[in-house]
Amino acid sequence: MVYLIYQKIYINGLYAIAYIIQTILLFLSLKTSIIKVPKKLFYLLYLYVANSIIALSYTIIKFGNFDYNEILFIISSTLNIFLLILGCDKKEVTTKEIIAFFKKMCLLGIISVIINIAINYKSILQLSTANDSYSMKFSAFFPNRNQFGLFMLMMIISISILMNIKFKKEYMLYLILFVANLILTMSRTSILGLVVFALMVFYYKYIKEQNKISGSKWVLYYLAALLIILSISIFLNNEYVNRLINTLFLRLENVKDGSGRFSVWKNGICIGLYNNPLFGVGRYQALELNKLLFDSSLTYFHSIYIEKFAMHGFMGLFILITLLKYVWRKVSKMQKIENNKLILKSSLITFWIISMLETTTRFSIGYADSMFLIFFFTLPIIMSNAKE
Repeated sequence: MVYLIYQKIYINGLYAIAYIIQTILLFLSLKTSIIKVPKKLFYLLYLYVANSIIALSYTIIKFGNFDYNEILFIISSTLNIFLLILGCDKKEVTTKEIIAFFKKMCLLGIISVIINIAINYKSILQLSTANDSYSMKFSAFFPNRNQFGLFMLMMIISISILMNIKFKKEYMLYLILFVANLILTMSRTSILGLVVFALMVFYYKYIKEQNKISGSKWVLYYLAALLIILSISIFLNNEYVNRLINTLFLRLENVKDGSGRFSVWKNGICIGLYNNPLFGVGRYQALELNKLLFDSSLTYFHSIYIEKFAMHGFMGLFILITLLKYVWRKVSKMQKIENNKLILKSSLITFWIISMLETTTRFSIGYADSMFLIFFFTLPIIMSNAKE
């Protein structure tokens, strides 16, 4: 027991040291840009800090105690919003630097794909005999397949940006590999994200912008539509395929309760409404109430919007939506690499939708949180400032 406590303190200490070093390096690299940040953006940060302090004060007054991790959470989330969102408002990069970054991202994606296939090739070959998707381990070096699926979605967005800047044949191969590995995760949220992203790109490129579709692309779209229709026909008429797809992907038996999401959503809404609907109760008290009142051991609420409401009330939800609108406006005004505006807008809409189903980011410590924060907040802001 003593060893486990020591190990936890040691690991948390390493995380803290790494975070402090990261924060210092970020501040040094952004200090010139931070000076130029408009005051109105700082007002939003002040509002977030005030909201967090009020939530913490409410918890202390009403419940008589609080989790000390709440203070660390407030500090880390404040710093991340300050450095990774507001601090990037005037940060300038070149198109060349953006291309180099996404190439490195895609290289990391290819490495993860190779690891995933190398580790799980036997499971892939035996996929047709699998009893359920939860026994599958298609996750590369990620803790679970859902996180790997969302990472593959990021890789698909990354390669789409590179293809828009300059098309190369190998990029198409990368895209196929990323899509295949995303589907192999059998993560419904990630697959939904892929569908939403593809539809939004098509909408912005060919409907809203009214770009003409070349003959070769029409052939590809017709073949894709034919393949989808054929697949649906086989699914509806073949009992074996029907069972396999339902077992691995649809899992219709879990639809009624949203795979447990409906219950935890209800919990989060109740916690927010019946305690402190305007400012919330803080992250850790919200989780504690979820456990005490509803006997739930989940450390999240399966929705960034409901979690933000439970944690910081309507004010926290207002701040979150304001940050989302801020990133959207930055992308809408971008001038360089204009042809990627539609990709970024499509990715942001995709993020908004999958965030209804997952706690994608809390703006705090944690690589999953940081990954989403950087990819769907920091990157679009910096790309909107790109110059030749």
